[in-house]
Amino acid sequence: MRAILGLLGILVLVAVVLIALGFLNVDVRGGKLPTVAAETGKVSVGESNSTVRVPTVEMKDKQVKLPTLDVQKAPEPTATPAK
Repeated sequence: MRAILGLLGILVLVAVVLIALGFLNVDVRGGKLPTVAAETGKVSVGESNSTVRVPTVEMKDKQVKLPTLDVQKAPEPTATPAK
C-alpha cells in the first residue's frame, strides 16, 4: 500500500514539474464541456396485466401466555436522627 501511494506521489510531482517547465500544456478555457454525439437506445416504461401467484397471510386470534413485568416505586426515604 505504501509503495502504491509513493508511486502515485512521484507521478503527481513529475506532472507538476512538467507543467511548470512548459513540457506539458494543460489548456482549460471558457468553462464549456466538450460536445459529444452519441447514438443511444430507447427505454420504454409501462405496465401490463398478468396473473401471478402471491403468498397470502392469514390472521387469526390465538390465546397465548405473555411474560409480565411489575415495577413498584421505592418507599420515600425517612429522615434518621443524627447521633
